[in-house]
Amino acid sequence: KTSSKVASHAAHVLIELGFEAFRFYLHEGIFPELECKATQLLTLTRDAGLSPHKKERVTAFVKELPEMREAITSALSVHTLVLPTDMVQADRQSVKPKTSKARRLLEVLALINMN
Repeated sequence: KTSSKVASHAAHVLIELGFEAFRFYLHEGIFPELECKATQLLTLTRDAGLSPHKKERVTAFVKELPEMREAITSALSVHTLVLPTDMVQADRQSVKPKTSKARRLLEVLALINMN
């Protein structure tokens, strides 16, 4: 996926479903996809004879990925700590999904929260 498409999807999740769904999308969608791409890039650098500059960039990206994930996770955690619980709950209840996918994602998130 292109970065603009990923950003568009993330914005759509945030607008349609709220902050908790957005955080779930990052953790279960975007982060695993980035990690998979990083693994593919590492394989390519070993197998495809890329230039030393490209190998260096791929290696740096792979090394920085866990730090990026931690920084974003930390920032998202701070955001939820700032919001009062009743405000977060009210936000979830006020969400009226416009599509069947959004409705289903809300149902799945509700099941996850019950466990």
